Amino acid sequence: MSMRDILDTFGIPAHGIVYAGAHRGEHVDAFVAAGFTSILAVEPNPELHAHLAALPVIVVPAALGERDGSADYYAARGEQSLRNAIYPPHFAGVSFVKSRVPCVTLEQLLAEQPGRYNALYMNVQGAELAALRGAGERLADFDIVACEVNFVARYEDAALYPAVAAYLVEHGLREVGLWRAPEGDYGMASYVHARYLSSDTASPAAR
Repeated sequence: MSMRDILDTFGIPAHGIVYAGAHRGEHVDAFVAAGFTSILAVEPNPELHAHLAALPVIVVPAALGERDGSADYYAARGEQSLRNAIYPPHFAGVSFVKSRVPCVTLEQLLAEQPGRYNALYMNVQGAELAALRGAGERLADFDIVACEVNFVARYEDAALYPAVAAYLVEHGLREVGLWRAPEGDYGMASYVHARYLSSDTASPAAR
């Protein structure tokens, strides 16, 4: 489901959205069209910050994580940069350069930003569970969470889909959509807070 579809289907207002792993802002136009009034583009790759700054977003030059501070960052070039991550990647034949980047928790990020952010979109290459844990009690702020999930271990120490799904359900969100890539190793999962759901609208796995 697209973010616009989720908003319309469940009657959720569009306030602000945290766009983590923003890369080159590929989804910004869709978020603007959906009605979000503010977009926090969280992206640790310094080579992409100037490009993001030209878009209607607030650039956060950091990675999302479980703790504030800094993190290892594994970066490839070109199309492979979509696989950049704070965990060591497992991709044969792809060269990654290790560096350090700033790391911020969702809890700290939301504390620093005025306004309401009620949606979270993450494409953080294996760091999904760490980012969610870093939200603390502020995870309850999100009416919508959409994130890439891994079905196989593409990154060292990264949590797989079952662990991410269980954590979100434990914190009051329910799965409303799941797409799996043809390769079978990753996909996208969408969650809506239970306050917007009847017993008939969540997917069977989330009940």
